[in-house]
Amino acid sequence: MFKTKAIYTYEILRNDILTGKYTPNERLILRDLADYLNLSIIPIREALGNLERDGLVRQIPHQGYTVAPFSVEEMEELFTLRISLESLALEITTKKSKENLISKLYSLIKEMDKYIELNKKFKEKLNSQNPKRKKFMSINRDFHLTIANFTGFIHLPSILNNIFDMSDRYMNLLEFVVGLNRIDYLEHLEILKSIERKDEKSAKVKMEKHIRRVLNELKKYVITRGWLLNKSDSL
Repeated sequence: MFKTKAIYTYEILRNDILTGKYTPNERLILRDLADYLNLSIIPIREALGNLERDGLVRQIPHQGYTVAPFSVEEMEELFTLRISLESLALEITTKKSKENLISKLYSLIKEMDKYIELNKKFKEKLNSQNPKRKKFMSINRDFHLTIANFTGFIHLPSILNNIFDMSDRYMNLLEFVVGLNRIDYLEHLEILKSIERKDEKSAKVKMEKHIRRVLNELKKYVITRGWLLNKSDSL
């Protein structure tokens, strides 16, 4: 399908921001972007305007564009919504879990473990635009949405999927910047075992513990690096 230069630029820069190539508050210099993309400045300006509407970049008077900082308040809101929705999903799913659900979740868990182990073998970081580098977050989303889809609810899965979309920039930090480790696999495995036992309470507790652990880890990381939105900037 044909893409305009502005759309092409938008997609490349959006992916670069979401996967950590450009860090929060980093200046985006038009001439450097033009050289990087081998394009004129015109489609780059248009793409940056679209990214500003997405909340991924900011235009600062007399300074140009910078990558938007992170917001702890937004992170906490998104992850709190996830806890509520996924607890509801578990309440329904654990009561009627069947072999096809358990089989699907174990398949995703196996993929997750394999991917984490594969990444541990590479000392260097893979290019963020390599499709393989997007694998973990795709598996992770599939795991959580599979549980939501099994509720039989019409809107819950789509609402949860939208929250994952809004959380992409934060969640990608885990894979592309902070780094994955085995606990990311083990926590999902424990949630699955609780579902398999039809232990609703245990599944909810483990799901909330998992989501809060990721939230706290990401908050600590962005605070340490000064990647936060200053309250004065939001006024």
